[in-house]
Amino acid sequence: MVDDCISSPTDLRMAQVKIAFLIPFSAKFQHHQNAVAQAKSCFSELPDGVTVHYLVAEGTSLPDEIRDKSLATPGADGYFQVLKKTMTAIDMVLRDRQPDFIVRGNSSNYYQIPRIIDFLRVLDCEEYFYGGRKTSVTDEMTPLERDVTYAGGSGIYLNRAAAAMLLSLPVGAYAGVVDDVAIGDYFQKNGVSLVDLERNDVTDYEPIKFCLQTRVKSWESNGRTVKRFEILDVILKERRHLVRAMRSYFFFVSELLFLLRKKRLDASVRVSYRFRPLW
Repeated sequence: MVDDCISSPTDLRMAQVKIAFLIPFSAKFQHHQNAVAQAKSCFSELPDGVTVHYLVAEGTSLPDEIRDKSLATPGADGYFQVLKKTMTAIDMVLRDRQPDFIVRGNSSNYYQIPRIIDFLRVLDCEEYFYGGRKTSVTDEMTPLERDVTYAGGSGIYLNRAAAAMLLSLPVGAYAGVVDDVAIGDYFQKNGVSLVDLERNDVTDYEPIKFCLQTRVKSWESNGRTVKRFEILDVILKERRHLVRAMRSYFFFVSELLFLLRKKRLDASVRVSYRFRPLW
C-alpha cells in the first residue's frame, strides 16, 4: 500500500488532500495525559490541509498543549455522549473546513500521518468510503439486538460523501449504543460496506509496524501509554534504517521489562516470540 520511506515534514506539506481528525476529549485526567502526549508526538508537525480537533464539552478545562486544537461541542461528557459530539463536530467541520476526509479517532492512538495521507489521497471523495479496523458485536452485546460489523472507534475513516450521509443518523434512536457501533449499524443498514484497515496494536506484544495507526493504550498503566507515544514518535520519525532498528529493539526491551514488573509472563513470552526490529 505504501512503502517504508518516512516522508519529511517538508514533503508532507505538498499533500493535496484535506483531512480533519476528530478526537473526543473529556475532563478525565488520563484523557488530559493522552491528548497532550498525542499532540506533542504524531500531531506536532501537521502539513497544510491536515487539522486536529479535540471535541470538548463547553466549559471543560483544557491543557495548554491542545487549547488551539479544541472544538467546543454542546452537551455533557460521558461514554454515551460521544455519538452526539461526533455528529455535531462532523457538521461543524464539513461547513467550516470542507475536508476531503474525516478521521474520527481517540486519544490513545498514534496516527502515522504520512501513511494516512498516502492512503487517502488516491481515494474518490464522491463515492462513499467508510473504513477502519473491522470489529463485530453480537446481538447479545448491544441494545440493537442484531449483529453489527463496524469500524472500531480508534479510527473511523470517512470521505466527504460518507461523512455528509452520516449527518442523517438519528442520534436519539441509538440511546445506550456505543458510538462506533451506532455508526457501523447506520452504514450497514444503508448499504455502505466497511473497508477493513490494518491497525498496529502495541498492546503488550505486537511489534511496531508501518501502517495507518498504532494503538498505544496500556491497560495496566496510563503512564505507560504516554511513554509509548514518546518512544514511538522518535522511532517512526527516524529516517536512518539502522538507528530506527536499534531504537525499536530498545523499545522491545523496555516493553519486556515493563511486563515482567507487572508479572505478565505470558505476554512477555509473546513479546519475545513476535519481536522484529523496525527497519
